[in-house]
Amino acid sequence: MAILTTYTRMPAVKAAVGMCERSIYQLCANGLLPQPVKLGRRASAWPSHEIEAVTAARAAGADDSAIRDLVKQLHAARAERWANMQSTLAVPTAPTAVII
Repeated sequence: MAILTTYTRMPAVKAAVGMCERSIYQLCANGLLPQPVKLGRRASAWPSHEIEAVTAARAAGADDSAIRDLVKQLHAARAERWANMQSTLAVPTAPTAVII
């Protein structure tokens, strides 16, 4: 079963986090916000559920250490979903016939 992921671009992330673009990228560098996903050569965005998870944790009073742990979990889940998707989409190769 495929899960649809919606992405949030920078203007909406700025509104959700309440910070400027430079501060958002600084949070990413410090592990306090997930890294964006490259959507194309010049386009990046964040999975919406990841931004929502971090802002909800902040609103609940989580400290920086807890946020870093959350971001690590989000990145690990992202990698796991990618690995699962690759294995699901993998097409088995048919054996090649050798004619003598």
